[in-house]
Amino acid sequence: MKICILVLNNFGTLGGVQIATLNLAEQLIQLGHEVHIVTFAPNKKPFCNLDNNLYKVHIIHPIIPIKNPYFSFLGIILYIFPSFKVVRKVGADIVHVQHFSPALSAYIIKKVLKIPYVISVHGENNCYTERGPIVSAVLKWIRPLLPEIQNAAAIVSLTQNTKKDIEKCFKKESIVIPNGVNLKLFTLNKDRPFLDPLVPRIICISRLNEQKGIEYALHAVKLLKKDFPRIKLIIIGDGECRHSLEDQAIDLKLANNVIFLGEVPNEDLVKHLYDSNVFLLPSFREGFSLSLLEAMASGLPVVATPVGSNPLIKIWNNGYLVPIKDSGAIYHAIRGIISDPEKWEIFSRNSIKNAQKYSWEKVAKKYEEQYYLILGKYQK
Repeated sequence: MKICILVLNNFGTLGGVQIATLNLAEQLIQLGHEVHIVTFAPNKKPFCNLDNNLYKVHIIHPIIPIKNPYFSFLGIILYIFPSFKVVRKVGADIVHVQHFSPALSAYIIKKVLKIPYVISVHGENNCYTERGPIVSAVLKWIRPLLPEIQNAAAIVSLTQNTKKDIEKCFKKESIVIPNGVNLKLFTLNKDRPFLDPLVPRIICISRLNEQKGIEYALHAVKLLKKDFPRIKLIIIGDGECRHSLEDQAIDLKLANNVIFLGEVPNEDLVKHLYDSNVFLLPSFREGFSLSLLEAMASGLPVVATPVGSNPLIKIWNNGYLVPIKDSGAIYHAIRGIISDPEKWEIFSRNSIKNAQKYSWEKVAKKYEEQYYLILGKYQK
């Protein structure tokens, strides 16, 4: 099967959609398929090697520079013709769209070339209720009418919450296929020790934007510093809020306690996870967090807000859920874990055990089944 994955998210940025795209492509190739990724030229050096012998990456160079094409209507329009040309040239059997932005291209491809497409939805609150009642009401009326949504052969949600969201707002059935994790890379081949509780290392892997709640992590560390003066908060990731967060850490007198590493390669990420005590995810919104799965595969207990897939932590019994925007709750949760070696050990084992359910191999097979089901229906 020839599969074209359309993705507008920039590969100059280390993000969940980009990582998911590359891992899914690699596993689909392992299953015997031919995979092509169609994306805009990165706005800076790619975080990974896009020139490889596995999947083919087709780079589109827009005639007008676009900083972030995923959030740009102009980017969506400029993507249509080049992506159409690629799909037609490779003779794709099916098109896989990563989130909604490239869906217009896929709709035109279907109408002209008769190739079906699947949309994968990353993230929550696709009704945009946070934009106010008027905008929400307008979108609620318009979005179910959009042809690129209604003509999709399938809409895939990462979580049950997103599935309900999609079916409510778009009046279209959705199926659930979660994200995966690279178990070969992140699963430890040795026992994870309980690190020195007097020097706890909390790790947070996240885009540094307003939706990630990093400022509440900083205030929680301010509280934890009273009990653990040598505590470290390792923040991996980059974004528009980085400079303001660095300034805030200095204002809170945490310059020696908070380390901003920016984006790091996966190979280095493994070491940082292994050297940490607890994984923290204080987001206001999430889909099915890849960094959460990577931390779990590495054997870390987790503290997270109840968004996206995070409520599964109650079922997994591998950490604590804390309310959104609650630094005090984060403080108590982390303190409770690093002060109790027995509890830490239970959470660590449960993280490793439950991460095994989410290998990219299993995720790719679920997508493969969906592709065959669609092609079977479409060719009748």
